[in-house]
Amino acid sequence: MTRLNYQAIHTDYFLWGHLTGIKNNILKKLCIKNYNNRLSDNPAHGKNEDIYIPYTKEVDEVVEKIKDAYFLYSNRKLKLINLWSHVQYKHETSERHDHLDLSDIYSVRENTPEIASCYYVNIPKNGGNLVFDSWPNRYVEKGWMVGAETGKFCMFPAGIQHRVLKNQNTEPRVCIAMNFRLNFKAS
Repeated sequence: MTRLNYQAIHTDYFLWGHLTGIKNNILKKLCIKNYNNRLSDNPAHGKNEDIYIPYTKEVDEVVEKIKDAYFLYSNRKLKLINLWSHVQYKHETSERHDHLDLSDIYSVRENTPEIASCYYVNIPKNGGNLVFDSWPNRYVEKGWMVGAETGKFCMFPAGIQHRVLKNQNTEPRVCIAMNFRLNFKAS
């Protein structure tokens, strides 16, 4: 009998955890205060959903704790490329997208993220879960839903297509999104 071999071609994954000691009330106010400070004024552009937030000590604490969590998992350091927030009121959602920077992907690749992350600052009941979309072949679409909850974070390869379901609550859904590059393997 011929020996059968197995080789994976593609595998999707995501990591998640919870952060403690984060000042979510301060972060929520910061994100909502900047609600109209969009990264794009063009409503047809995907970055129109994204909200600029200043890099405060509270934001830095989230970034550093997520970087530390990734290091404990992989023994690899991350370098922050950029971050922004999302504030979604009732019936608002995020369309399917990924975090690749195609303007940079074929050049020096300094701004092309390898790891994307989100931290949930405020998630009301029925506030909208994260959905990863996957196509094992061109005929089958699969998805994986991640329950969003205040204090939780999620990390995943930046090229994975994902979206956020509608916020069905009158209270805003608030999260901070981040992009990272792998820095180097620690010794």
